[in-house]
Amino acid sequence: MNRLKKTSLLLLFLSGLAAGCTKMPQGAMLEAVNPDFQKGMTIACWGQHCLSTADARMSLNRLAESGTRWIALVVTGYQSWRGDSNIRYENVDSPDRWAVRDAVKRARALGFKIMLKPHVDLDDGSWRGDIEPEDVDAWFAAYSSFLLDNARQAAELEIEQLVVGTELVRLIRYEDRWRAVIAAVRDVYPGQLLYAASWNEFESIAFWDALDYIGINAYFPLTGLKDPSKVDLMQGWEFWLEKLEVWQKRMGKEIIFTEIGYTTRDGTNMRPYDFWSRAGIDLQEQADCYEIALRVLPKQRWLKGLYWWYWPTDMTAAAHADGDYSPVDRPAYDALFQAWGQR
Repeated sequence: MNRLKKTSLLLLFLSGLAAGCTKMPQGAMLEAVNPDFQKGMTIACWGQHCLSTADARMSLNRLAESGTRWIALVVTGYQSWRGDSNIRYENVDSPDRWAVRDAVKRARALGFKIMLKPHVDLDDGSWRGDIEPEDVDAWFAAYSSFLLDNARQAAELEIEQLVVGTELVRLIRYEDRWRAVIAAVRDVYPGQLLYAASWNEFESIAFWDALDYIGINAYFPLTGLKDPSKVDLMQGWEFWLEKLEVWQKRMGKEIIFTEIGYTTRDGTNMRPYDFWSRAGIDLQEQADCYEIALRVLPKQRWLKGLYWWYWPTDMTAAAHADGDYSPVDRPAYDALFQAWGQR
């Protein structure tokens, strides 16, 4: 991002503050440079039928009111521990094929476009980025089976985009294996492919050329402040946007923020990735982080879209889940609606 562009963004924001704007006025979001900018939200739940319940239908209807136009549907495979080579993906802790089919049908009726996003989680709740199987060949065989099963369903349902991997930090060094996995997916799925890299691993991946988009889970630390102003947050983004712009020009491929999100915990801007935090609740910080992201990110020419983490399928449960990432019934939803829902 050049100096003039950064100055223009900051001056535009400061002029809003000078006019006494504490909330984003209607039409104040910087228009996306790309008219096809993906205004996305991740729908995640952990149950066999959780995408097809009556609550899930109500949740999807509510999401449509926010102005969101793309959804990422998460399906989860599990392994027992970080060194395991087996992946279980037909189980009661992840939406089954029928539930995915039902969710896609209902999403289509509401005008959504769809990205299918397979995850691998660990039974002990630790981060998937720590997965480092003892038998690498066996793990990739199991993972290919899991991914191809989802790729075939994505093709059958004409899902527009498919994520081939998410935050598998310790496995990205196996470039040849990833290229083989991607080629196998191409054989059964005609849509667009991307990998969802962790915010601190995207520069280390050598197989971006085999994919259609670069995916980044954009949990970039913004400031070192527990109570940052909106100007602080704006300036915090400047470093990352400049870095990403330079790198993207070198790669020659559009970027999608496959995840971006902030918890309701105090200090979330400092460590957006820290879902373990037990700091006090700060709803306004979450909302401010939403507002600033929605102001600056759609203006980046290299950014194809973003997907917030996350939108639950149970509205009642979300209202009482202190500390999580959901914007439902919180000031962050107001920021989202002001940016996307009034257009």
